[in-house]
Amino acid sequence: MTHPSPPPTSSAGRALRVVAAAILGMLWIGTPATHAAAPALSITPLEWNVVGLDSNNPASGPNRFHIGARVCNTGDAPATGVEAQWSWDTANPAISLQGPAVRALPDLEPSECASAWFGVEVLPQASSFDQARQFHITATAAGVGSVSTPTPREIYVERLVSQNRNTITGSTGETTATVGQTYTYTFTGMTSTTYEQLAAQAFFDPTIFEVQSVEMNVESGQSVSQFYVDACGWVSDPTAAGYRSCAGADKAGGTFDVTVRVKVIGAGSSTLSMLVYDFSGSSYHYNSDYSTSVHAINVVATEPDPNTVPNAVDDSASTDEGVP
Repeated sequence: MTHPSPPPTSSAGRALRVVAAAILGMLWIGTPATHAAAPALSITPLEWNVVGLDSNNPASGPNRFHIGARVCNTGDAPATGVEAQWSWDTANPAISLQGPAVRALPDLEPSECASAWFGVEVLPQASSFDQARQFHITATAAGVGSVSTPTPREIYVERLVSQNRNTITGSTGETTATVGQTYTYTFTGMTSTTYEQLAAQAFFDPTIFEVQSVEMNVESGQSVSQFYVDACGWVSDPTAAGYRSCAGADKAGGTFDVTVRVKVIGAGSSTLSMLVYDFSGSSYHYNSDYSTSVHAINVVATEPDPNTVPNAVDDSASTDEGVP
């Protein structure tokens, strides 16, 4: 007995079988996973790990310094609830933190960064020379694990020699401030051009001010968003060969300006006197006009007056005819 031949295959039928095979192949192979956007953080140390006191009279010179870190969002979604926290890794009564140990930072969009500065205070006495204390700074955000600055890292107290080759030449900024408001202060100065390291900072009391941003420009060509120019590649790892010395040979110096944007977070009074200190050859120096500069700014910060009457504005609006 003969069987009837199958009907000829139409082009539409062949197309259906091709589509069906493709769908089956997708079912077997699987659909690629979809990437979920998420924030991620990185953190980098700011400022010089070297601080100091006057070599002859520790009580007469500087003893408070800003140290900090820059936090960046390296992910592809906004980072919210960003915080930076200071932690000591060793104990030493000669070196302490002044002000809060936790700083709230603004929300960060992808590739955006913000910096946190903390206040470090050294007991102004001769026994503090050559003392050190290790620390690290961590950053966190909502739904993101913490990141930390490299360890070990430490604050080291040097002998600073007072001399007049560093000097302050000008300053601008408000002398009366209100809690909750933001202000900008600018200092100008002059140094030698032969420094391997250069730092220039007025100390903004962290119980009164929260440093928002810093811009430092130096005649030798450096522009940095901090109080410190690392010209020579400073070795700051206390376990490394050549610790507290230069890995390179570049210089910094000449005229400079430092602009600091701060938010007032507490009432009180403070004197903003610019400290300029350096490393050159084998010694450390600071400006002899630190305590006597006519360019120091005395700031008084107060709470806003609760009885202040709002400033009424006579405003108006108009539209085209027939438009509400």
